[in-house]
Amino acid sequence: MFEGSDKFLRDFIWVGDLVEIVLNNNRPSGIYDLGTGNPVSFQHIAECVANKYNGSINYVPFPQHLVGKYQDYTCAKSEWLDYKFKTVKEFLS
Repeated sequence: MFEGSDKFLRDFIWVGDLVEIVLNNNRPSGIYDLGTGNPVSFQHIAECVANKYNGSINYVPFPQHLVGKYQDYTCAKSEWLDYKFKTVKEFLS
């Protein structure tokens, strides 16, 4: 894991939620930015996985060639969607 991964946030979404939304909705065909609307850090994901499997997290320095080029935040707007997303902790439990 990159050092500083607690500051890199992504709108992670479980593929099962995506399948459910795609197969069971009344929206017209199109391109949608699907996400939970609740970004979490890579650090959080790593901690959940490490806790689930009794593992540890190894850190490496952030690569210099990615400084200024790495997207450190993503978040979809999901207020139009009436859906309760599964959380990382639920998925890993």
